This record gives sequence, structure tokens and C-alpha cells, in this order.
Amino acid sequence: MIECFSIDILKQHNITEVSSLFSALDSDSKIAFSRWLDVDKVERLKYLRILANFHTKLVELAGNELLIRFHQTITHKLARYQFMYPYDQSSFEKSQKEHDQIAELIKVGDFRGAKKYLKNHTKPFYALLQIKLREGKKEVSTDK
Repeated sequence: MIECFSIDILKQHNITEVSSLFSALDSDSKIAFSRWLDVDKVERLKYLRILANFHTKLVELAGNELLIRFHQTITHKLARYQFMYPYDQSSFEKSQKEHDQIAELIKVGDFRGAKKYLKNHTKPFYALLQIKLREGKKEVSTDK
């Protein structure tokens, strides 16, 4: 929601300069893990930080301080769920391509396409988040 609103602001101000997004992607593309589960936890955290950096840069591009601060307050909370995401080599590659496509769409002024792509990109994470929240509720109710 926050990132889609950021894209709306980019559209409103016709901002298509996305070099900061491409910088985040450059770091992202240097990561290549064969299997997520085989990667050291510290390396996982580094990679997740790189992924989160792309999304942070997207929000920052909008230049809306309230939006940026709100995004900062939830980023750390979302990180624990991102860490649970079952990444493998194919999902890394897919994620990297999706980030690149979102940046490219903004760069050419296709804000509607960027929002659509972003929504599709975040659907699996949102689905995981819902599952984990349901599992947490079940654990709480069975502990009583």
C-alpha cells in the first residue's frame, strides 16, 4: 500500500529518475545463493537488507516525509516475516527480475504498470504474512 502510494506520488510529479533504485538493484544482482536454507543466517540478513533497500528507496523517491517515516516504522517488523520466506535460487532470480522491471516501468513513465507489477511482486509475501499470523493465533489459543 505504501509503495503503491509512493508510485502515485511519483506519477503526480512525473518523477522518472530512478538511479537510486538501480543502485539498490546492482547490489541485489551480486547475490546468488544456491539454496536459501544452506546460507548462513548473517548472509540471509544481508540479502534481505538489500531487498528491503529497494523498497525503501522506492518510498524515498516520493519525497513524502510522513510516508517515509511511516515506512521506516514498519520495515523492521516486516523483516521477521521476510526472514521466514522460503527463498531458493529461482525465487531469488524472480525477485531480482521483478525489482528490475518495476524500476524500468517507472523510468519510462509507466506508473500504472509499475503499480500492477509491484502488487504482483508482493502477493506471495502478503500471503505468507497472512499464514504466519493465522499460525500465531492458533498457537496462542492452544496455549491456554
